[in-house]
Amino acid sequence: MADIAHLGILIVRRTLLCLPSLLASAALLLASVCAAVSGAGRAAAQDENPRSTGLDLSAAQLLCDPDVGRELQLTPAQTDELRGAYRTIEQPLWLVRDAARGEDGKKKRDLLATFVPRARDILQPAQRARLDQLTIRSFGWPVLATPEVSKPLGLSTEQLVQIEKIVRQMAAETISTAKEASDSAAREGRLVDLRRAEGESIQKLLSDAQRQKLAEMVGQPYDFSTVRPLTFAAPELEHTEGWFNSKPLKLSDVRGKVVAFHFWAFNCVNCVHNLPHYNAWHRKFASRGLIVIGMHTPETAAERDRSAVEAKIREHQI
Repeated sequence: MADIAHLGILIVRRTLLCLPSLLASAALLLASVCAAVSGAGRAAAQDENPRSTGLDLSAAQLLCDPDVGRELQLTPAQTDELRGAYRTIEQPLWLVRDAARGEDGKKKRDLLATFVPRARDILQPAQRARLDQLTIRSFGWPVLATPEVSKPLGLSTEQLVQIEKIVRQMAAETISTAKEASDSAAREGRLVDLRRAEGESIQKLLSDAQRQKLAEMVGQPYDFSTVRPLTFAAPELEHTEGWFNSKPLKLSDVRGKVVAFHFWAFNCVNCVHNLPHYNAWHRKFASRGLIVIGMHTPETAAERDRSAVEAKIREHQI
């Protein structure tokens, strides 16, 4: 049986920077940031049922990827329906994307459990079957520990214990390799060897019938290297009290452009040290379409003084 391709588990955030409300909290403003979540996700690993949640998150990512859409042979009407279905969970999912155990973790699971079945209903039977194969394949060997796969395979308790042991060992070695290997080529080679060893060790635990069933469940190979992270549209800026160096902006006016938000406060040492870098970005890339928005998020009463903010803007040549 061919090895299961493993989709990297990452969370990628787009950096943001703005100068809205002097009173709005940084936590609220952070909710306006675009983000991307891919694969099973670091947060999924912290949830009550991490791998099942990860499967739903992986399915959601695959359903929103245009290349996967072509693989599934989605019609334009299906693509539009899927986009509409995703929009209903987009903003609430963004707010709990890193949720650990607890109420937010439950919200994330509930959102995904709402979207994935609704999205599957949009697909034809053959499309649903291929999506299931891609979802399982994308998750890598840890997928065997999920009920969605272990039950159809008829894995015994002893098999599950041994599989879990191998997965944990390989995860630890992967982390160690990522930390210790300084040469990228050597590191990638070592990671490929680890994944191969993981697959060979797990396959030895399976019966011929189980290996055949698993081969049917994962289907034909697929190149996941082009799969895009799951993205979230930035909500409109709200609670802005004033703008400097610009007329008031709406994010709807700059959709499709690269926007960097810098969250800062003029008495924050680290913020001040970072200002030259954002100024340099503006000088170098503004002509190519980059929009840099400084978002002042005051922490003290003095930082809430509008005239003081304006003076610091002049001082730092923002």
